[in-house]
Amino acid sequence: APDDVTIDAFSRAQAVAEAVPEREAEVARLVRAALASEAASRARTAQRALREVPFAWQMDGTTIEGFIDMVIDTPEGIEIVDWKTDRVPPDEIPSRLDSYRLQAGLYVLGVERATHRKVHRVTYVFVSAGREASPGDPAELAAYSLEQIRARAH
Repeated sequence: APDDVTIDAFSRAQAVAEAVPEREAEVARLVRAALASEAASRARTAQRALREVPFAWQMDGTTIEGFIDMVIDTPEGIEIVDWKTDRVPPDEIPSRLDSYRLQAGLYVLGVERATHRKVHRVTYVFVSAGREASPGDPAELAAYSLEQIRARAH
């Protein structure tokens, strides 16, 4: 894990890059909380973990593309991790997870189409609340997203 000097330097640079230099301490706190999460621990011990993973695929003439915060290669399959750094009270996490179902399903579809491997877990890390949770079974999330895309196309 990075040391305090590295975290502080990164946080200062990130705060300046985002034009919020006065929020450097908050950025550092979020970085430390993210690094202390169970998902970060799984990434450190995994055979392979990739950050900022791009994906793109086409369906019915529509291109779906985006970036996934982290993809962890595990013996059980692939885990998709999305870090949420906005302030979310713990009691709002279930409704937030529900609102992320479409996004999560698109991530599953993108990763599975690119790798021809199964996604076994989707994790959203709510950094401020210190919680991580899943919006649901990856296969169900993928099916839900396909339904939503088809419904919007017609």
